[in-house]
Amino acid sequence: MDIVKAAVKFWSRTAVATSKRGAPLECFSYGQILTQASSLADVIRSSPAVRDKPRAPDVGPRIAIMAPAGPEYVAATWASWLAGGVAVPLCLSHPDRELHVFEQVARGVSWAADKVAPGDGSLIIYTSGTTGRPKGAFHTNRSVQAQMAALIAAWEWRAADNILHTLPLHHTHGIVNALYCAHLTGACVTFQPEFSPAEAWKALQ
Repeated sequence: MDIVKAAVKFWSRTAVATSKRGAPLECFSYGQILTQASSLADVIRSSPAVRDKPRAPDVGPRIAIMAPAGPEYVAATWASWLAGGVAVPLCLSHPDRELHVFEQVARGVSWAADKVAPGDGSLIIYTSGTTGRPKGAFHTNRSVQAQMAALIAAWEWRAADNILHTLPLHHTHGIVNALYCAHLTGACVTFQPEFSPAEAWKALQ
């Protein structure tokens, strides 16, 4: 994924800023997050759940991500890609019964080799399940790259940008539009894990 390559290019720039309510902002550079992601990728690769699980040769292991909005979430996503896996972001507030459905679905998912090019697996985003069980929407590297290219051009993303991010990180808009595009261009993402109008206004000053 080109975002990881961008992290090397923008090594010393701030990738993520975040804080708990009322606390000062903490800033994390692209280099800091990539270093953490590299270490986590080693753990993922050596995990028996990944190492010993049979899978299709052209689709990596699916790595569920349940992390708060912040550097942990970003590092976990990058680590999934560095380990050759497919990131599967889940919502921290999902009830146990929904998480159980995700686990069952993921266990039974099989991707046909003739439909996915080698190494193309990148992201699975689950639908809300309003008309039945949640369904995993599979995104390839190419499809995500195409979305980012279109949005970066339309939104005129620049490395000097700083976006206040209050969106869910298990939906496309919050993931691709507001997070991936920012990091592909070297911009900063300022997370506000719990939306507060007063804190949002303070962050925008």
